[in-house]
Amino acid sequence: MLETNLKQGLKIQIEILSDTHTQRYSGSIEDTDQDSISVLLSLSDADEKADIQIGTKCRVAFSMAGKTYAFDTEVGAIRSNGSTQSVIFPRPESFYEWTRQYLRLDMSVWIRYTVVPREEMDARIDQPMRGYTQTLNISGGGLRIPPTHSLSIGSILELEIDIPTELEPVLAIGKVSHIDESGCGIEFLLIQEPDRSRIVKHIFKHDRLSRQQRNMKHEENEQASEQGNG
Repeated sequence: MLETNLKQGLKIQIEILSDTHTQRYSGSIEDTDQDSISVLLSLSDADEKADIQIGTKCRVAFSMAGKTYAFDTEVGAIRSNGSTQSVIFPRPESFYEWTRQYLRLDMSVWIRYTVVPREEMDARIDQPMRGYTQTLNISGGGLRIPPTHSLSIGSILELEIDIPTELEPVLAIGKVSHIDESGCGIEFLLIQEPDRSRIVKHIFKHDRLSRQQRNMKHEENEQASEQGNG
């Protein structure tokens, strides 16, 4: 049963289920028992407090066995201790596989990745596998990089994605979902929603500039053609 593996340290994403706004938080399981799961939230600012109340409906997602699963629930309790905040949920009886689709654009940004060792590996890895490369394409849900022998399907990666003109990289947890001769597809398992928005905004900006450049080139070709005919 998957639920027996909902243990301390497992990375979690919490999505508020609301018709009026979308908000997501990431964190990790800090404690479990037969009845409940306590998730310690990862907040970017020590003074930040998550906009979550007791009774708030949520989708809780996590990665396991190379797939992303989720369960829908309500917040049972909230615990604050100084600068930290924890959310307690009833322990779920079942999960469902969760997928999400985003528009993807062919564009290149630099990324750094570190392969997270699998828990079932007996040997300790003192030097984690790391890489630095450029994307072939990217979306709000994942990215694609050139082929590499250091990755295999199901590999879990810690990602740092450099957004041009921005000082801080986007941080995410990803999974290698497919590999072929043209590259490796990586889907985001955990990512802060503001970071996802940064990627999406950059994609839209890049697409807008590309369309403007194509239109200008088209107009220049038409003008050259008219002058040639004249």
